Amino acid sequence: MNRRDIRHYLKLSGKIILDGIYPRGCVVCGSPLEFDKRDHPERTHEECMEFLKPVDGPVCCKCGKKINADETRCSDCKGTERIFDGAVSVFEYNNAIKESIYRFKYKNKREYASAFAYMIAKNQKRIIEHWQPDVVIPVPMHPDKKKVRGYDQAEILAKETADIFRIRMDGDTLVRKKQTVPQKELSTKKRYMNLEGAFEARKSLKGKKVLLIDDIYTTGATFDSCAHVLKRAGAEKVYGASLCIGRVM
Repeated sequence: MNRRDIRHYLKLSGKIILDGIYPRGCVVCGSPLEFDKRDHPERTHEECMEFLKPVDGPVCCKCGKKINADETRCSDCKGTERIFDGAVSVFEYNNAIKESIYRFKYKNKREYASAFAYMIAKNQKRIIEHWQPDVVIPVPMHPDKKKVRGYDQAEILAKETADIFRIRMDGDTLVRKKQTVPQKELSTKKRYMNLEGAFEARKSLKGKKVLLIDDIYTTGATFDSCAHVLKRAGAEKVYGASLCIGRVM
């Protein structure tokens, strides 16, 4: 057995031991997965997938929210001059995905990122590849908040997504320079006001097509605010991808 085989054997053995002590959990319900499913990229019980509601049927051509068959844009986008150029999402926001994202963000379930990135790639591969992004950028967390939490979930998700699409991930150019109150507590108008001056681009993105990554899309205020500063930094196009999306406000 050569050194490479030994390293592979030790890595596999360690993984098996850790799985026995700390079994990988389903990203939806959190309970341990069957051993033969722990390496599946979605890391979700088949029965739990039924609780997730994929975004399907007619969707808004701008943000990706569900719309009626006779529409092209949702009422949110009809009444807003969007700065980002397009967005997609995977699931409709419901209790199942809400609880999963909560554990990802607040219960140190960083390992969920690879499953979430796989779901984004699996469901929106065609559109994202059509956009031909040059760089993947996460919607950033304020440094003070990241220090308290210990990690930025959007950054981890962006890294996993970038790896799947084999695109460079840039976690340094876009920064959040102002602490803001949680967006979920605000109306659409106040969301935009809350984000005024919150972001800054610290490097040129001249001629680049950017794919923004966040966990939840609600009104588009965050993507618009990020796109504003990225385009001022020279970005040609700014698109967005999120794991789940809310309903029309």
